Amino acid sequence: MTTPLLDFTRFPGRRWSADLVGMVRDVQPQSAQLTTAVLARWSHHLRARPGDLLLFATAQEAMRAAIHALVVPTDVVLVARPLPPDWLSAVLLAGARFLDVGRRFDGPLPTGGLNRPAAERAAAAHPGAVAIAELATWSGANDVQAAAGLPLRALIVDARRTASCLGPQLPAERAVLTLVALRDPDRPSDPVLYALVAPDQQGEGLRAATGPTALPELQAAHALAVLDGLQRQPTWPTALNARLAARYAQLQQALAGRPGVQLLGLTGLEAAALCWADDGKAIAAALAVEFPTLAAWPMSEMRGLLTVDLLR
Repeated sequence: MTTPLLDFTRFPGRRWSADLVGMVRDVQPQSAQLTTAVLARWSHHLRARPGDLLLFATAQEAMRAAIHALVVPTDVVLVARPLPPDWLSAVLLAGARFLDVGRRFDGPLPTGGLNRPAAERAAAAHPGAVAIAELATWSGANDVQAAAGLPLRALIVDARRTASCLGPQLPAERAVLTLVALRDPDRPSDPVLYALVAPDQQGEGLRAATGPTALPELQAAHALAVLDGLQRQPTWPTALNARLAARYAQLQQALAGRPGVQLLGLTGLEAAALCWADDGKAIAAALAVEFPTLAAWPMSEMRGLLTVDLLR
């Protein structure tokens, strides 16, 4: 039985072009040694094999690798917006198109998970579709649970929002690809490193498509130092939780007294609030100094959504 990551090696369109592979520089001996150490330590925390991890310097590189490994031109990718726009850019650059199945509403409040009925109809209309899901959405919902059982060819999970420096502990039955981030508890707003985790020994197939891992030596050394620090001082991440709680309290105070605004709770690294649709942009503009990442999203004619990255 084949899987998408093994299957794409038979189709040149599913791989990075030869020119792109040639642009990946050879890993120097010292950098290779550091990379091997990072893979060994991080994979232990993620409960994965070192060979199942592929490291990336930026999230954009990881997203492009994930999309190009599983998607060819004319493919359809199911998404539930709001979604990080970099995913949509990666889909379009691969020559594919995305289909928004929307977020689900249960009564007056959105649960945040992808709209299951809409996803079922989309998957039935587009056999072999790939879906992008978030492990922790802005409302605390789990897109992965909402997508369980859908007739998909592959599932890509974005787990960067989880409030863990090491990334989530991945279950035994994982999605085809999972994007995780490593954060320095002293500087959590900018992840140190990103990784794609591929289960069932499919990491080697992904590595063959994208070329060898090439990380700047200083970045690999920083990642190794963070992993070493987390191992020696297990309480180190508490600083991250304290900062999230403080920023959330600041957001509560900033939104207090505004009519029609309702916080959805602290989930992961972000927080969200419902507001009247016409008020979203005005609130975001008023709080731009305190919360520069505060953004307004239209949910319906009556409801808007405010999302904010609490670490920035």
